[in-house]
Parts: sequence; structure tokens; C-alpha cells
Amino acid sequence: IVCCFTGLVLNSTTAFAWGALTRWLAASGDRAVVGGVLLAYSLPKGLLQFPVGAAADARLCFGLGRKGFVVFGLAVNATCLGALALLAKASPLALSERAAAAVGALAMALGAGTACAYSTLLACAASLADPSWRSSAL
Repeated sequence: IVCCFTGLVLNSTTAFAWGALTRWLAASGDRAVVGGVLLAYSLPKGLLQFPVGAAADARLCFGLGRKGFVVFGLAVNATCLGALALLAKASPLALSERAAAAVGALAMALGAGTACAYSTLLACAASLADPSWRSSAL
């Protein structure tokens, strides 16, 4: 159940990054900002999944195993989502260059947090699932 709930939270984070965040940024009228922020989210998420998964399995970072990486990734995501909510409240429509840079940095951290939790969560689910139904569990 914990794996399923965590997966739901991570997928909700991704849906937020691609849905609500893009609508908010599109209100600024600058498509380059929207594309840049989505790239800032997707790039660390894509690049970090394999190394983070390997590090979690080998307990390379401060002895953190899979659970530690999942908790760390969720904590990073929660922090970034809270900061994005505060930023959206401060400048609901127009984004200054400084605010756009802050959104980009938060999107990068959000992608990195998602990578930390997502790859290790898949490994946890694979470990718990019986080999006969493992592929459908993932």
C-alpha cells in the first residue's frame, strides 16, 4: 500500500509540473519560459533516475537505502511544491525574469526529487512483486 500511495503522490507531482505549472507559466505569454521550465524539470528527472537507483541499491549515499531515497525525494518534492505555491501567490499572472529563474530552479529540484523517489520506488515494487506478475505491477 505504501508503494502505491507513494506512486500516486509522485504521479501527481508530475501531473502538476506538466499541467498546472504550464498553465500558470503560459499566462505570462512567453512560450520560451514554459519550454525552459519543462526542460528544467524533465532533464534532471531523466538523467538522474539510473544513477540514483544504482546508488540506492548500493547504499552509496550516507548509507541510505531505497526507503531513504524515496523519503528524501518526497521531501524535496514537498518543499519545491510549497515554494512554487508561495511564488504563484506572490506573482499570480506576470512573471519577472527573476521569478522565472526561480521557477526554473525549483523545477530542476522538483525533477531531481522525482528522480530520487521514482526509480527507487520502482525497484521497491519490483522487489515486493512475485515474478509471475511483476511486469504488470510496474
